[in-house]
Amino acid sequence: AAAVAAGVVPVAHATDGGGSIRVPAASCGLFGLKPSRGRLPMGPDVDEVWAGLAVHGVLSRSVRDTASLLDAVHGPAVGDPFHIAPPNQAYMSLLNREPGSLRIAVQEHALNGLLTSPEVSASLKMVCETLENLGHHVTPVIADIGLSWEAFVELNARFWSSNTAAWVDAIAAVTGRGIDESTLEPATLALYRLGQELSATELLGAMYQRNIVTRNMGQLFSNYDVLLTPTLPNAQPVIGQYNAGQETLDGRGWMARVFDHSPFTAVFNVSGCPAMSMPLAHDSTNGLPIGMQFGAGYGREDLLLQLAAQLERALPWNARRPGIWAGNY
Repeated sequence: AAAVAAGVVPVAHATDGGGSIRVPAASCGLFGLKPSRGRLPMGPDVDEVWAGLAVHGVLSRSVRDTASLLDAVHGPAVGDPFHIAPPNQAYMSLLNREPGSLRIAVQEHALNGLLTSPEVSASLKMVCETLENLGHHVTPVIADIGLSWEAFVELNARFWSSNTAAWVDAIAAVTGRGIDESTLEPATLALYRLGQELSATELLGAMYQRNIVTRNMGQLFSNYDVLLTPTLPNAQPVIGQYNAGQETLDGRGWMARVFDHSPFTAVFNVSGCPAMSMPLAHDSTNGLPIGMQFGAGYGREDLLLQLAAQLERALPWNARRPGIWAGNY
């Protein structure tokens, strides 16, 4: 993300299992689209990652570049276990077409009870006013995912930790290295240990809860075309904030910390719906970017990209440059 933001490369590959395309995009002032589950092939070595929560994607500085890459690499691939309906036309061909008047639900505060900061809330209000001026209908909501926040974090913890345990065991078998504090970072080791403790019935329970979230999000997108939230509820984290004191956390404690920092993003991983972060605002106190997240129903990257192109024209960001920019050297 930093290399793209600094102009070193125009795009970069990224993956997203809980927000890892959208959170760096928000922090670095980039456009980051997490595609629908199944849009980009995950194979051939695996059929899905983290029980389908993780997907491939890209980070870029423009809607055009992301649409072009998505046209080039979307699936299906031979042997994929399931297929998503392919787009009716090239994503690039949609960017100059207006999306029409959309029903946009907006959620200001996170489901974990954390209040969005005043600076981010002001930016969200500005974006909502822009959307209304563009002819869209904006409605405040509190999304119902069908689970408590604690249950939602737990289902993610089960998927993350069980997959981490399987991967670490496989790598250890190939390399002959031990699995302890000398070979794994504290957070990875904590997730590994949690994954080793889980039972098959606990993992199946997480799959059942994933279905609850997916069905509830499907219902939301039958009533609205798009869900808008801040990508992150607060100002950009300082370096080391995620790692501070991680030696004292077990797997569930580490997951709770991650989800408290970025509580808006993971619901789209669990549901499989596409979501994007757009750098539509910046912090008035320090100039750092503020990202806004837009999600849509399963398979509706076309709708998101049309809306993104419209907003890119209304609130352009391409002229913004970080202090370190490749073009200056």
